[in-house]
Amino acid sequence: MFSSINYKRKPLDYSSGFLTFENNLKNEIMKKVLLLAIAIIFVSCSKDFSKVKVGMTVKEVTDLVGEPKEKQDNPLFGKWYVYDKNIVVFFNDTVTKSMTTEELKESMKEVNKGLEDLSKSLK
Repeated sequence: MFSSINYKRKPLDYSSGFLTFENNLKNEIMKKVLLLAIAIIFVSCSKDFSKVKVGMTVKEVTDLVGEPKEKQDNPLFGKWYVYDKNIVVFFNDTVTKSMTTEELKESMKEVNKGLEDLSKSLK
C-alpha cells in the first residue's frame, strides 16, 4: 500500500548549515567587539570633573579635563571655561567654582526669583 507513494528526498547538506552557523557566530562576535570599542572610546573621552577642585590652577584643570569649548572672560565674574556639560570659573587663574550646566540653570532660576521679589518690594 505504501509502495505506490514515491517520496523524493534531497540529499542532506550539512556543510551549508554549518557555514551559516559559522557566519552568524562571526557576525555576533564582530557586533560585540564593535560595541566594546565604542564603549571604550566613550569612557576614554568622558572627562572627570569631580576631580576639579577649588584652588586648582588653569593649567591643572586643562591638564585634567582638557581645553574648553569656549572661554569667557569678565572682570566682574572671572574667567569661565565652558565644556559640554560643565563650567569651571576662575578668578586670578584659580578655580573658584566648578558646576554642571544644570546646576547653573537652577542657580539662574533662583537669581531670577530673587530679582522678581526685589522688583515687587520696590513697587
